[in-house]
Amino acid sequence: PLKYWKIFAAIQKNKFGLIMKWVNKRPYLVKVRDWDGMTLFHWAILKANIHLVQYLINKGANVHQKARIFYAQTIIDEKEKYNYLMRGNALTLANRWQDFVYIQDSEKSEIYENKIQKIILILLKKRIKIQWKYLDKGQDQGFNLFSYAIKKQDYYMLLHLLHQVDRKHTITSFSGASLLQQAQKTKNSKIIFLLKKFKIR
Repeated sequence: PLKYWKIFAAIQKNKFGLIMKWVNKRPYLVKVRDWDGMTLFHWAILKANIHLVQYLINKGANVHQKARIFYAQTIIDEKEKYNYLMRGNALTLANRWQDFVYIQDSEKSEIYENKIQKIILILLKKRIKIQWKYLDKGQDQGFNLFSYAIKKQDYYMLLHLLHQVDRKHTITSFSGASLLQQAQKTKNSKIIFLLKKFKIR
């Protein structure tokens, strides 16, 4: 809604202290959505602000709420046209941050990615569901969340992900290597043992 444009303008300009000040005074702001259905919680994820993500969760943000996330913007006949790719939850948004955030400096990009990694773990601990239809899109041009956890050798991220697997879901990899083969390349015995425990090959 137009009357809330200031708060979304503030978070896009990284005025996080101001956001917390406003939310402290008006807690209902955690439920407000922008034109794309993005809440402050979704924006905090895209900004990779771990402290703000945790703060908004503590203030009652709906962690399971989906946003109509726009993927591409084109100009046709001097008019903006938005191509909506998905209705994604917070976990999908975090996994696909590279679709929405471009960082030219590789060192800064790595710092940002490390923060996103921690945010993904926070979201998984909140039992946010994997959106399986978006699983194989995101980190590193096709790495799914499982491959990403193995690449980062993040035991706890992988553990939370594996708890969401059942017989209906087949975990594939764009590289053609199985998850166990990817883990064996890392030579991380804890990760390899975990995959075998869950009978993942």
